[in-house]
Amino acid sequence: MRWLAWASVILSWPVWGAAFVVVPVLPLSLGQKAVAAGLCIGAGEVMFWGAGAVLGAELMARFQPKRLWAALRARWGRGGAEAGAGLDEGSVAEAELVKVPVNSGGS
Repeated sequence: MRWLAWASVILSWPVWGAAFVVVPVLPLSLGQKAVAAGLCIGAGEVMFWGAGAVLGAELMARFQPKRLWAALRARWGRGGAEAGAGLDEGSVAEAELVKVPVNSGGS
């Protein structure tokens, strides 16, 4: 069953991409192209997320960066989703913080 789910993941990408590569060059009216593109995107999404339901954590581990999960666990893992939860000193490395320049009022 897992091989079928992995095949669905792999085949979902070309099905989804066909909406942008194949459908625009088909000899259809604009409305028909819109429906065909929507069906391609919808079918690709259903294939991908359906396989994700079967594969679960194995699939998500392959498609999500590990640093993202580590940063999210550091932020929200120790106290819920309220503002500032998990952001005590040392919970997030300084290199992971994003420094945003502040415009001090010039033009």
